[in-house]
Amino acid sequence: MTAEGYIQELLGLPEHIKVECVLGIGHPAEEKQSVPAEKLQRNKIRYNQWT
Repeated sequence: MTAEGYIQELLGLPEHIKVECVLGIGHPAEEKQSVPAEKLQRNKIRYNQWT
């Protein structure tokens, strides 16, 4: 299985959706101000699965 196939299966992605990249999120080395909640593009956020 390829890395892309593994991620597609793990997240339940349809076959026509391709994995462009995987971002590792951890603890930042510096403190930055957060983005105001009203500026977040919530329609683009997915949690653990495609749907």
